[in-house]
Amino acid sequence: MNKDISSRILITIDKYVKGKLGPKEADKLWIQLLENPEYYPLFKTEAGLRKRYIEKTQLDKSEINDSSLFDAKRSWIIALAALLLLALFIILFRSQIETEIKPVVTEISLLHLVSPDVTRSSADQLSEFDQALHHSFQLTVIGEREKAISGYLELLGTSDTPENQAVLNYNLGISYYNIGDYEASSQYFLNVDCPKLNDLAYIESCFWLRTNSFLAIQDYDRAHDSAVNTLNMNGPYRDDAYDLLDKLKSIQ
Repeated sequence: MNKDISSRILITIDKYVKGKLGPKEADKLWIQLLENPEYYPLFKTEAGLRKRYIEKTQLDKSEINDSSLFDAKRSWIIALAALLLLALFIILFRSQIETEIKPVVTEISLLHLVSPDVTRSSADQLSEFDQALHHSFQLTVIGEREKAISGYLELLGTSDTPENQAVLNYNLGISYYNIGDYEASSQYFLNVDCPKLNDLAYIESCFWLRTNSFLAIQDYDRAHDSAVNTLNMNGPYRDDAYDLLDKLKSIQ
């Protein structure tokens, strides 16, 4: 928060709470507070201090006449009502923004799936893992997504290397995303150690697709962290990640 700006806002809030702000100035203050919810705590603090002042003067009326006390109390009651309304507007404003932040990716291209490089002559030379991985990939290509997922899950249960586990969790994250099970997708993407994919293109895809899976379940904190990782890769998804992080600022 900029100190100069926050000081000016604080002075304006102080005048508002004391009933010394005209209607036009009050309207401008409300617009500022709605557009910059981070100033809300300043308003809340100032209203709290005003309440304490009024309570103190009520205990010692000799220092202030009844008319002045009434005016002070009235201005604070108005400020309190404004405080409650502002809190409600901020909640509604934030929830409206949240519903607008949707995944950038609607369906993940099958080109992102990890599969072994296979030619007809080399298929028999693949390891058991790569053969099974390729089989699940083929099932996905022909539209047998549920069977492909079953194949990946079976492999995941027998896989004993971090690299293979990363590949399977990654492919499962993509597969579940494309059938609309975003909770499962985000969980498998969360389990992926992206650098273990050992290919820059897949690592970049991993961070970006993981970001989208978190957006799909409105887990904005994890989406933010994953978008930062995407941005740091300085790859093809950098601009999208930057735009997304700019949107996420408004709800964090």
